[in-house]
Amino acid sequence: MSIQEQQQSKAPEGTSPPSLKEADKEGKIPAIYVSSYPTELLVTEGPPQLEAIPQTKLEYVKNTTANIFRDTAVLDYYILVAGRWFRSKSLENGPREFADAKSLPTGFSTIPESSPKAGVLVSVPGTGPTKEALIANSIPQTATITRDEARLQVKYDGDPQFKNIEDTELEYAFNTSTPVIRVDDQNYYAVENAVWFAGPAPVGPWTVATSVPAAIYSIPPSSSLHYVTYFKVYRSTRDVVYVGYTPGYYGTVVSSTTTTVVYGTGWYYPPYVGHYWYGAPYTYGVGVASTWSSGTGWSITIGVGYTYGYP
Repeated sequence: MSIQEQQQSKAPEGTSPPSLKEADKEGKIPAIYVSSYPTELLVTEGPPQLEAIPQTKLEYVKNTTANIFRDTAVLDYYILVAGRWFRSKSLENGPREFADAKSLPTGFSTIPESSPKAGVLVSVPGTGPTKEALIANSIPQTATITRDEARLQVKYDGDPQFKNIEDTELEYAFNTSTPVIRVDDQNYYAVENAVWFAGPAPVGPWTVATSVPAAIYSIPPSSSLHYVTYFKVYRSTRDVVYVGYTPGYYGTVVSSTTTTVVYGTGWYYPPYVGHYWYGAPYTYGVGVASTWSSGTGWSITIGVGYTYGYP
């Protein structure tokens, strides 16, 4: 993954920014970056300004909302993106490489909780905030669903069309925005608002599911429907079904290599484009950051200007 930086200057308070014509005359037209592959843009307000972090051999760039650090011992730069670390010798030219969080300089684990950059502790293996995030990421949000009141109607772009879910014997409907999974010719499962429904055909009729086949929970991260594995049915009575979901529903996953909470699986999921466009869940970037503070605990933030509208 390539990470690019752009320096940004602001007009003095109370004044209007120059027109493009004036900016062109003064040589101040902003740089435009074009990338043909997923790219994270890091913006600083003017040249990067470094500030030391007490009790560590680290510095951080203070005039940016991004998490950019420099290890003063070897002069390596570290950048945190969507819970994953990257390393480079230069901010401007790179090259940047993935950095295993388990191999971070020891200074990261000793960043004081009072530091403006204490939020990154949640992405440093072995720290208290990391352990807290792992616990929080496993706690489900639960609900009680009244069986005879819940309704589901699935709209397809034409007739239902199915594809195999790799590494499973399941199939999914790709020409609808509703996750519909075919277990066999007489058993279909769908999800809406974190509630499982079951039906005998792709168009239903749908009823609230009282259980879910184990095979569905084997859907791998490489599938765009992996997020449905975070929905569970706990138990049911004649009248209600008790359901729940963990934060994986919104895109957070536990890294298998560092056992830290990161955002997104990192896989690319092609959208469906027919008469309608059905986008897949975001799996990386979009200004997402894991953060932590002693006052609020662990949370996920999404960059201003982005919306998350799936499912």
